Amino acid sequence: GSEYVENAPLLTQDMDALVRNRDGCDPSSSRRRGRRRLDAQCEFAMDVVDQVSNVEALVTEAPSQFPSISTQPSSLPSLLPSNQPSENPSISIIPSQSPSTSNIPSSQPSISPAASPSESPSISFSPTTSHPSSKPSADPSSRPSPNCPFVLDECFNGGMWSPFTCECLCISPYCPDAVNGWCTQTSCPANYHETLFDDQRTPWFEYGSSCLASKTLPSSVNAIYQSEEVCCANEYPDNSGGCISRPAAVLQLTFNGELLLIGTSCSTSGSERASAVGTLASSILSSLCEDVSGLTCSDSSKVVVNKYCGGDYNVEAQYSSGRRHLETTDDEGNQQVNFAFITQSTDSDEIQAIQSLLSSYLQGTTLTTFLESVKANVLASNPTSSLQTLSALTYVAVNAFIAGVGLFYPAWGYLETCISDGNQGPYMNRDHESWLYGNLISCCQRYYGWDVVGCIQRNAEATLVSGTISSIVDPTDILYFPDWERTDTCINGGTAPAYMKDEANLWMYESLLDCCKAYYGWEGGFDSCMSSQGGDPPTRSPISESWYVDWGNIACVESCEGASPCGGDHEPWDILHGSKLQCCQIHLWWIDDCVEL
Repeated sequence: GSEYVENAPLLTQDMDALVRNRDGCDPSSSRRRGRRRLDAQCEFAMDVVDQVSNVEALVTEAPSQFPSISTQPSSLPSLLPSNQPSENPSISIIPSQSPSTSNIPSSQPSISPAASPSESPSISFSPTTSHPSSKPSADPSSRPSPNCPFVLDECFNGGMWSPFTCECLCISPYCPDAVNGWCTQTSCPANYHETLFDDQRTPWFEYGSSCLASKTLPSSVNAIYQSEEVCCANEYPDNSGGCISRPAAVLQLTFNGELLLIGTSCSTSGSERASAVGTLASSILSSLCEDVSGLTCSDSSKVVVNKYCGGDYNVEAQYSSGRRHLETTDDEGNQQVNFAFITQSTDSDEIQAIQSLLSSYLQGTTLTTFLESVKANVLASNPTSSLQTLSALTYVAVNAFIAGVGLFYPAWGYLETCISDGNQGPYMNRDHESWLYGNLISCCQRYYGWDVVGCIQRNAEATLVSGTISSIVDPTDILYFPDWERTDTCINGGTAPAYMKDEANLWMYESLLDCCKAYYGWEGGFDSCMSSQGGDPPTRSPISESWYVDWGNIACVESCEGASPCGGDHEPWDILHGSKLQCCQIHLWWIDDCVEL
């Protein structure tokens, strides 16, 4: 029974007696090929009995009721390792080839670390007690971990323990108590909180329905953490994964303006224009950050040039050239530059102050200083030939917006639009993939589908802080739709019925070709539809499956008029295919070069 098998001392005694032939088995008899034959008297007889040290039986996967105690570790580790660390871990000078994946760290770190450092190093808040390395790092840490005499598990009042300075970092109005080090003291040094993170890692804190890392703490912060994972686990215990995936709704100022370049020309070279846009972006950013008194630019500050010489761009100041979204030409040589100064902050008062500072600076005598500075920066940057003749600039303020950069949600009941300030309800955060959207248009289409344009317009009005905004053009105005009631063809121009605009993805198309194929695809109807907008009649079939076999020439051709691969319009009995390859594989499979014919 299992009780007998699992009784290690009794089983060992019985097996030992059988192995050592104590029942009278003669080791000298019945030898075959170097080992004893198993018979009634010698069931466990072995040749070299003195080499047998122990007997191991693999009986069950269940843990033993009588575990054995050995001072020698097994040379054959278990294939089913424990998910808990040993209370008495073995000591080896050879690192393991298959390190543990347990989330519970060992209480005794290895004295022989691996030659190759881990790609996912562990994070410890207390230093190791082992001897220092005899081979110091070639690139020592700028913040080495001290040998802290103690580690506090709790700092209280939202503070966090720093392994770099062996102390609690406390948020206002608290500082460490001189007796126990907890964040309970309220009589703090004058500059304690201003210099708190000078030699520390950037802390994480809850902000805008997520967690954010910043050394500038908003007044609303009531706790700081060592990492995003710890922050999300504490602030959003029911949905920490959603917290990590959601962006924090940091406030962003977008200050838009226009410059008119006098004395320059617009190059016909696309690469030269892109280079000029990069020069303008960096010159504007440099002038603003260096010359505007009181403006402190941060890593989030940038200038984006979005229009130059009639072309649409999206070039940031930190790049010498950018990626064009749309390449256009301007025959009249309009050298207007549209740009946006963008910066972010967690403090609404600070972001408002920056907007006021820029509005005040970009007028009067300081505006003249700014324009002269931009001109000097452009000419000093070895610009393209189109900018080398720059003689002066003029400036026009456009508008400025302050908005969150979080996910968009419907602000039902008070704004009737989608906003991204991070103040969505907890139920939306718990299922953010169903409720929240990464861009305004998608959110408006989901929650205000009957008035998408109005939703976009109201968002602009809600975030506008200076200047004016023009009426937003209905994005469906350029789409084609079937005008059955009047012209009986496909047209565009914004006159589509309301039900088509409300579900434009079902009814409307970006091109006349697609609209005509969808609604007037029959013979004669397609030609008429395509010609109705002043275009030439099509020479190709409107249907996507247009390849068939020309049996007269034994070749696959396309149903269209003109040169090869066109073979003329197909006959009603011809079988059509979506590609020449498909046609060849099905009908002319024996011709090796069918596709090349």
